[in-house]
Amino acid sequence: MYGDEFDLCDEVIMKGLLNKLAAKYYHAFMAMPPCSTFGCRRDDGGPPPLRTAEGPELYGKKGLKPEDAEKVKVGNLCAINAAAAAEAAMSSDTPWLLEQPWPQPDRAHMTRFSEWQRLVQLDGVKSKKIAQCALEADYCKPTLLMGTIATDYVENCKHEKQWLREVPSGRWIFAAHPPLRGKLKAVKSSEWTEELRSRRPTSQDEFLTRSAAAYPSEMNRVLARDLIKAALDAAKSRMSAGLPQTPGFSNPEGEEAQGHSTMGPGTDRKRKAEGPQAMQQRIVFEKPLKGKPPQEGSARETADDVCIGGLRAAHKALGKIPGLRKAGEVVRKVLTKLLLKDPALFKRCVSSIGSEEELSLIHI
Repeated sequence: MYGDEFDLCDEVIMKGLLNKLAAKYYHAFMAMPPCSTFGCRRDDGGPPPLRTAEGPELYGKKGLKPEDAEKVKVGNLCAINAAAAAEAAMSSDTPWLLEQPWPQPDRAHMTRFSEWQRLVQLDGVKSKKIAQCALEADYCKPTLLMGTIATDYVENCKHEKQWLREVPSGRWIFAAHPPLRGKLKAVKSSEWTEELRSRRPTSQDEFLTRSAAAYPSEMNRVLARDLIKAALDAAKSRMSAGLPQTPGFSNPEGEEAQGHSTMGPGTDRKRKAEGPQAMQQRIVFEKPLKGKPPQEGSARETADDVCIGGLRAAHKALGKIPGLRKAGEVVRKVLTKLLLKDPALFKRCVSSIGSEEELSLIHI
C-alpha cells in the first residue's frame, strides 16, 4: 500500500486499518516495518547506533540529534503499529507475517519491544529463520519471519566459501558472501587490483545495508505465493465452518481459487459496499496531542466540517486549490533554509504544539 492515504504513522488511518483487520476485511496481512534505526550493522561499520540492545534506551538513546530523534520516533511508531496490526489480524484469524532481520546478540532489535514480545506468546505464532541468499540475494541476510503463515525456506546459507578482499584495506576474507558492512563491497580475490587500495567512500556512497534492503525478486515471488495460499486456505476453512467470507472469496473453490486476480476495476467500489460498517461516524482520539481536543459541537468542530482542508490533512487541500502546491514549494524552501540555519528551532516548534503558554517566536 502506497500513498498518503496509507501513512501508518497517521493515527486516523491506523485506526481504520485495525478496524478492517479485526473485521476480516483483508485476505492476508504482511508488514515489514523499517529497521534502519535498529540497524544490525549500525555498530559494525555502519552509521552510529541510535538505540541500546535493551532497557529504556532500546526505544531511543538520549541526546540524539533532532533529525536522528525524529527517525527513532517514526521507527518506534512503525514497529508498535505493526505489532498492533498483527494482533488485530490474529483476532479475526486473518493470516499474517511480520519480517525483520534475524536478531543478533547484544544489538537493538524490534522483537525486544514489549509489543512484539506479546505476539511471541500468542498461540499459533511461529518464528522462522531464512537465508535470503537462497532466494537470489547477493548477501546471506539472515531474516526473521514471524506470524501464522507456514513458510518453508532455507534457514542457513549453503553457498561455498571463497577468498574475498576487503576494499580498500585488502584484508583477506574467507566467506560465502561479502560482509554486509560499511560502504564499499568486498571483491573476489581474482578481481582484486592494487588500485583498489586508493578507493575511498564518498558522501554520495550508500551504506551497503541500505542498498541491500530491497527483497530479491525470487523472495518477492515466494512470499506472494505463500500469502495467497494462506488466504485461500483461510477462506476454505471459513466456508467449511459456515462463516462469512472476506470480500473477493465468496467462491474459494471456483475461478478465484485458481490464482486469477480478484483486484478488478470494480473491486474498490465493491469493498466499500461490502466492507465493515462498524466504524464510528466521527473519529475520537484516544491519545490527543498536547492541549485539549475540541468538544462535540464546538465552533472549531463546525468549522472543520465545512473547510476545504486543515493541518490534520493539509495534503488533501493541494488537489482542491490551484496554485497551492507551487506556493507550498516556495514556503518549504524558506522553512527548510531556516531550520538548517537554526536546528534548535525545530525542538522549540515541536514543544509549542498545543501549548497554552505563549511562546515568543516573533523574532524569527
